Amino acid sequence: MRQPGHPRPSSSHPLHHLSRQSQPRQSLQKLSSTKPVNPEAHEAYLKGLYFLNERTSESLKTSIGYFEEAIRKDPGYALAYSGLADVYDVASDYDLLPPRESYSKAKTAVLKALELDPTLAQAHATLADMKSAYEWDWSGAETEFKRALELNPGYATAHHWYSQYLTARGRHEEALAEIRRAMELDPLSPSIRAFAGSALYMARQYDKSVEQLVRMTAAEPTYAVAHYFLGFSYE
Repeated sequence: MRQPGHPRPSSSHPLHHLSRQSQPRQSLQKLSSTKPVNPEAHEAYLKGLYFLNERTSESLKTSIGYFEEAIRKDPGYALAYSGLADVYDVASDYDLLPPRESYSKAKTAVLKALELDPTLAQAHATLADMKSAYEWDWSGAETEFKRALELNPGYATAHHWYSQYLTARGRHEEALAEIRRAMELDPLSPSIRAFAGSALYMARQYDKSVEQLVRMTAAEPTYAVAHYFLGFSYE
């Protein structure tokens, strides 16, 4: 297992690493348990999600501020801790924090989210990603992905990240099934559609990969990740 603080492992191809940096918009289905939520905390949480998905160093800093605001307004709001964990999970990818500090802060936040709400699918999916990306705990990661999907089968992000995990493990048919499901659940997510092209490439379905990514770049001409993936698919 790789120790925290070292660079993230590659899945044998740079596409996996770049795709993980481009998290899809989070599903608002089954956001939390039936526990009442402070409306101001929820508003701050939604703003945090918006800036998280902008994916720049400045937007991530803004996102942290909103998630921390949500926690101040409702210290028992598990989703706010889960969102904060998601920011810190990618912070080192944007030179916002050193990898060791990024990992430590993400792990603290995600464990707090699960302490507050053990049934929160978002937190289980984030923990799964951390176990695979930082810890190389493959079996632990798969357990957490399956738990996330058991809790919320409609959570597109979990299907997306599980597809990336399966791609890294060389289980390409399963990976393609998961990314197809993610696209069904969130057909407008550019990162899900872009990773679909990457998954096809890794499965050696090169023509289908190019076809998917050409459609993607036509629909989202400014989405750089899709162009990056397409470049690999043409090689």
